[in-house]
Amino acid sequence: MLKYTKAVINDSIKDLRFFLHLFSIVTQIFYLAYIVYALITKTGVFYLNIALGVISLAYLVFFFVTYKSEDKKTKHTAYVVRHTKTITKLCINALTLGVAVYGLYLSTKS
Repeated sequence: MLKYTKAVINDSIKDLRFFLHLFSIVTQIFYLAYIVYALITKTGVFYLNIALGVISLAYLVFFFVTYKSEDKKTKHTAYVVRHTKTITKLCINALTLGVAVYGLYLSTKS
């Protein structure tokens, strides 16, 4: 009986990991679609949107390449790349927010 319980739990964990992987891919694709939309409509800072798009696309490709990797070194590399991507995107988005707030300040001043 315990053997079947372990099998069900392992299958559930496997299904949850697959769903989370699929959700991550869909989220990244929607984010890239938003960046392309922002570039087409010239919303925001053009060069920062290009940088965000390049970083997001590069990470999506890296994410596909390292999905089924079991190697410890590759997992560590994936962790470092994910962390670097997150920090870089956070800094770029903070810069974009700073430009928007500065624009608001200038528009209320005059």
